[in-house]
Amino acid sequence: MFSSKLYSSVIANLTDGSVLRARLSNVLVLANPFLGVAPYTLSELLIFSNERSETFVDSFTDAGIKENLAEEFPNGFPVSVPVLDANVMCMFSDYKVGLYEGELREVLF
Repeated sequence: MFSSKLYSSVIANLTDGSVLRARLSNVLVLANPFLGVAPYTLSELLIFSNERSETFVDSFTDAGIKENLAEEFPNGFPVSVPVLDANVMCMFSDYKVGLYEGELREVLF
């Protein structure tokens, strides 16, 4: 739905565990007749990733959490997620919201 020219910078940010997001301004949304989408410009687009972040994992005071997370955490699970990893994934989303609260406020308000 977006220009392929955006791909390299977006994927670089989304796969960097220290960045965890891509933010684009004034993004042209391409027409997609099949889906009935007319072209338009999106003023702000903020995408969060689920790439592993050692900074986040190291933030737990309980060492047992890091020791017991699956190697696949957070984005390498084939079908289901173990209970600990599912809970920590929720905390990871909360972590990213807190980390980028300022950007979210700019985009949402």
